[in-house]
Amino acid sequence: MVRQTLWLTMYTLELNLKNSPAPIAVMIKEDEVAQRQFQTVVAAVQAGDPQWLSLTCDRTQKHVWVCVKEVAAVQLTPKQGATGAATVRTGFAVQLESAS
Repeated sequence: MVRQTLWLTMYTLELNLKNSPAPIAVMIKEDEVAQRQFQTVVAAVQAGDPQWLSLTCDRTQKHVWVCVKEVAAVQLTPKQGATGAATVRTGFAVQLESAS
């Protein structure tokens, strides 16, 4: 019997909350959906509106509501392979923008 390994790309949307040591991680299957969710979170944090965001994890089908004003950082990371190993190093990097 030949065993086939399924190579899927999943995306992890991580939200770090103020005064919380553990991030909220939401797994998303599709690239377009992951990018759209990331941009939605970024836009909500920048505008402060809406006050709450609803996110759904594709892997567990769990739903989470996040208070936008409590989001300190957001990161989108692709993971590929049967084991879900990260294809890039996880963690946050700082990008400074000039105010001019």
